[in-house]
Amino acid sequence: MAEPSPARAEVDLVIVSSPLQYMNAVEQRAAAGRPADLVLIGDRHAAAGSSVETLLARKGTWRQVVRHARRPRPPRLAPRLVKDTLDALHRASLERLAARLGRGRRRQVVFGDYRNVSQRTLVDRMVFDEVVLLDDGSVTPQAAAWRGDPINAPEPGQFDLDWFRTALARSLFRERPPADPSSVTFFTIYGPVLAGRLAPADRLAAHGYEAWRDGGEGGRSPGEVWLLGADHAEAGICSPEDYRALVLGAVEAMRLEGRGPIVYRPHRGEGAAKVRALAEAGGMRLVTTGAPVELDYLDAGERPAAVVVVASSAADTLSVLDPELEIARIALPASYLRRRAAHIAGVVAVHDAFNPRLRIITPVAGAAR
Repeated sequence: MAEPSPARAEVDLVIVSSPLQYMNAVEQRAAAGRPADLVLIGDRHAAAGSSVETLLARKGTWRQVVRHARRPRPPRLAPRLVKDTLDALHRASLERLAARLGRGRRRQVVFGDYRNVSQRTLVDRMVFDEVVLLDDGSVTPQAAAWRGDPINAPEPGQFDLDWFRTALARSLFRERPPADPSSVTFFTIYGPVLAGRLAPADRLAAHGYEAWRDGGEGGRSPGEVWLLGADHAEAGICSPEDYRALVLGAVEAMRLEGRGPIVYRPHRGEGAAKVRALAEAGGMRLVTTGAPVELDYLDAGERPAAVVVVASSAADTLSVLDPELEIARIALPASYLRRRAAHIAGVVAVHDAFNPRLRIITPVAGAAR
């Protein structure tokens, strides 16, 4: 981990953990117009943070960049006290980093994920005038809802930021969950969805990805469709069989409409063998670049005629980047969601509310046989 130099009061602090958070951080810095230090906390889908590093090399001027490991992910069967001990060591490392970064008051502390206890711990240890939350996809409206009305927010457990699982660890290491900031500025594309739903002290700062739209516009394919994958099977949200049936059923529905070719762009959390088999079964071209799909779209020499999602924030960000792009989501069968149903339902509800042009595709039953 790089040794940070002492902070100056006029230098903001930005904390991110994923490619989309980084893209939003670059956008926010362009709007702020002030120098900032950047902390990269390891990406849960890429141990080396390769996608973020690619973006960092492409765009972003930072006074300094500090890299810190993500929260440990020991084997599922590891004893709970072992997991708690690893978390205690991780928290102690973050607190040492915070002590070095916290030499001086920051005008803004900017971070990317309200649910990320590592990011929130750094924020909690800083002294600042304003805290800014970047969009982390369509989780942003859920974070705003939780701050405004935690009792009725979707899946409130995702904002439980206790570190430890065992009473012994809570006693030995002292449970100190980060406090909720007294006010948050949401730097967001979701203004129309959030308006009137914020906590009284919170506010909105709207943007439209202006900083990333600095290239020429590509042409548009007459029929190509990008189907954006999801890691639902890997995360246990659905069964592998149900995910396969959903995707292949949607592919069949699109082919019945005369669409094609269809390009499968997997989520970073999907298994490589699974996506190869799925693309082959559906007769789809498989494209994996490691970059956020938003950046791939902006860079494409020929852009697709349509983008189809399962439940992805890309439906929202791409609709902002290109209001003319046709965007659709796949209808989820009632039996599809096995866990985190409230969270996924909240994501889908945001898609529908945010983009009134969104089209629904009903998968063809039996296409996976």
